[in-house]
Amino acid sequence: MVQKEKHKLKLRQKSYHKETDKFNKLGADLKKITKQENQIQKQKKGYESLKENIYTLSNPFDDLSYWAGFICQGLH
Repeated sequence: MVQKEKHKLKLRQKSYHKETDKFNKLGADLKKITKQENQIQKQKKGYESLKENIYTLSNPFDDLSYWAGFICQGLH
């Protein structure tokens, strides 16, 4: 949704001359949208790393090295 809005603003900005107030206002709006987009990307990366950490925490003994002692003793 943010990307669509950003694209619309860019198209509208192209229709104005660079020296006009409308062009500058659209440029400021583009900066705000870009900032929002960057914040969303950061949040997305944070959620992805959280998801990986939760998986790691829910399976703490997933690695085979934890079970080597039982296998050596024939307890498998």
